[in-house]
Amino acid sequence: MNHADWDDDIDVEDIKTLTLTRNELLYIDDSMTMLIEPETNLPLPFRPLAPKALIPAPANMIDKIGMAILATVDSPEAEVQLYVSELYILRELCVSYLTINGERIGYNLKQKVYKALLGKEIEEGEMLSEERQRFENLLGKVEMNPKLDE
Repeated sequence: MNHADWDDDIDVEDIKTLTLTRNELLYIDDSMTMLIEPETNLPLPFRPLAPKALIPAPANMIDKIGMAILATVDSPEAEVQLYVSELYILRELCVSYLTINGERIGYNLKQKVYKALLGKEIEEGEMLSEERQRFENLLGKVEMNPKLDE
């Protein structure tokens, strides 16, 4: 299954870079199962989804996570480039209350995923907020009830 087949609104060329910790990467890897396509062309998870909920993911995404895990042998973090559709897969496996080795894995992952997905909107909102603040400051300097000459 092509990552762009899910939603017509997803920009196929849009790739985001996430910096993930070793614990985050290991959690992601443990939470995914390989997506396979049998002859019927219906994508199925490679492993059964019970008793632990696993998220089916394409093999190339699993490879990206695997390469990042290998990069954490020499560093506590690694960068991963993911398509927007792959970010939505990560969003599905994030459990916000999950903590591993004192690291708030679920919450941190959700923050990183949403910043990557919504970063442009967040920046635009901040710019609008700054513009509004300047406008309000300007209004504050204007006398709203001027005295008229009688």
